[in-house]
Amino acid sequence: MKKFLFTVTPFIVISLACFSQTSRISGQLTYDNTVSTPLKDVEVYLKTATGTILDSSTSTVTGYYHFENVSFGQYQITAQSNEVPGGINNIDALQVLKHYIGYITLTGLSLLAGDADFSGYINSIDALYCAKLFAGYLSGFPFRNWIFEQPTVTISDIATVIQNIKGICVGDVNQSYFPEAVPGVSCPNIPAFVYGGQTYNTLQIGTQCWMKENLNIGTMVTSNLTGDIHSDCINNGIIEKYCYNNDPANCAIYGGLYDWNEMMQYTTTPGVQGICPIGWHLPTDEEWCTMTTYLDATVNCMEYDLSGTTIGGKLKETGLTHWISPNAGATNESGFTALGAGSRDNYGNFYGLFYNTEFWSSSEYSSEGGIGRFLSYGSSDIFRFYDLKTSGFSLRCVRNN
Repeated sequence: MKKFLFTVTPFIVISLACFSQTSRISGQLTYDNTVSTPLKDVEVYLKTATGTILDSSTSTVTGYYHFENVSFGQYQITAQSNEVPGGINNIDALQVLKHYIGYITLTGLSLLAGDADFSGYINSIDALYCAKLFAGYLSGFPFRNWIFEQPTVTISDIATVIQNIKGICVGDVNQSYFPEAVPGVSCPNIPAFVYGGQTYNTLQIGTQCWMKENLNIGTMVTSNLTGDIHSDCINNGIIEKYCYNNDPANCAIYGGLYDWNEMMQYTTTPGVQGICPIGWHLPTDEEWCTMTTYLDATVNCMEYDLSGTTIGGKLKETGLTHWISPNAGATNESGFTALGAGSRDNYGNFYGLFYNTEFWSSSEYSSEGGIGRFLSYGSSDIFRFYDLKTSGFSLRCVRNN
């Protein structure tokens, strides 16, 4: 049984009032997975309708390419990558076989990715190739390792044509591969956003999209030395925050400090939106674990203790502008740019500006305590902690999938 393939050829026609004889074509290369991971160092070619190469462009670290001074006419855009393929496993081999026998139907780039032997249709040999690569008998496929959309673009007048292109590894029919995103790169299609009058940049770390700055939303309340009776922030329908030393200027630099119940908006469900903007949520303990172990495999997410070797350094801003010396190990390799924002204890005292920073998660330790992460000026590791919910710590939001 043969399941014949098709060519993915989106067609765009641009027709505006004529002002000149050239145009511009640009777009982004992304992987055909659930988060559209940007693809860097992909060679993109501008060809005539008959296949002659007119120009080439290499995608940037954020996946963008462009062609300038393109004359009126019809063009084909193709791409190729020399990166090692990934994401191929026994599930892919099984799905290829199921498509071959008619049990399932692959479509789109997944259909093209199933043709491992480049024969023009899917058969049992394709499934065998996938299985062999997964088992380590092959380092790649014999004819090609990547497939990209090949859009046709017709320019009939001056315009800037945006043509995004998706790619996939041959064999990765279940689209499970997540190529490594370059640290510090903004999230695809949402480099920044405005919330509460403040602009926040975004940061792609693995498959997660994080805010690049600490959250600073709400009305400042004065922190009082109340002993162990907490009464500053209350459930009154107004988002309330603390600013270090009760100084709004510190909120502008370091973001707000929030008690756990206030940030959760007085619920206890992990991963809720809380005081984050629409489309974002408060990270769970598990999501903090995913992020930190992605950056440093030595991080231990099971213990309430110091762990990791380089993770703290990868998360901290470099230099001594917002940290005190030695700011150990700080490389900010991840782009997370954590500042020494300090904290507020449950008695109402502020402490640790330039020395440390603590981030809440939305996971509970107990009815009175929440879980978070601690970074210090004196070390390059990270501390998983639990503390009273009435303490005031920094926040980062995570984009919903």
